[in-house]
Amino acid sequence: MKEKVFKMTGQKERIFNSIMRLYQTSRRPVSGVGEIEYVKSGYKEGNNFPIEGWEIFAKDDRIQGIDSHFWLRADFSTTDVEKDEYLVLSARCGREGQSNLLNPQGILYLNNELVQGIDTNHFEVLLDEKTDYNM
Repeated sequence: MKEKVFKMTGQKERIFNSIMRLYQTSRRPVSGVGEIEYVKSGYKEGNNFPIEGWEIFAKDDRIQGIDSHFWLRADFSTTDVEKDEYLVLSARCGREGQSNLLNPQGILYLNNELVQGIDTNHFEVLLDEKTDYNM
């Protein structure tokens, strides 16, 4: 796959570089999600998750397969934040910037409510402070 190259000169390049520096320095990890579990399933029907068959998702584990479907779950809590700060859940799959032909996709539920679709282009979700979540 070819990388996209953007030709920028002068002021546009300075603005772009400033925005990238702000983006990178304005983010700091607060805490990670604890233990994650997963289970392979058929195509999603309704909002009922499987009861049995859950396994621990270890750091270097991979879940994959053409037209394969999985549920993942974890519990986590958020802290309080300073004024003008916000909390974000970043659900990255490791394929960001690659072809959309192999783009893993998911549906994110927080506290039993559908929040949004997740893929390599949509991987961040705003969270409320001082909240317990189940995912």
